[in-house]
Amino acid sequence: MISKKQLVEVAVDTEEERVALGIMNAKQALAFS
Repeated sequence: MISKKQLVEVAVDTEEERVALGIMNAKQALAFS
């Protein structure tokens, strides 16, 4: 069974990946504008 701590860590990881992807997409949008 997954502990609450592990669930929180997974949530943080996916949040950080989402932010990193958002930054990359923003940089690409600026480069192409």
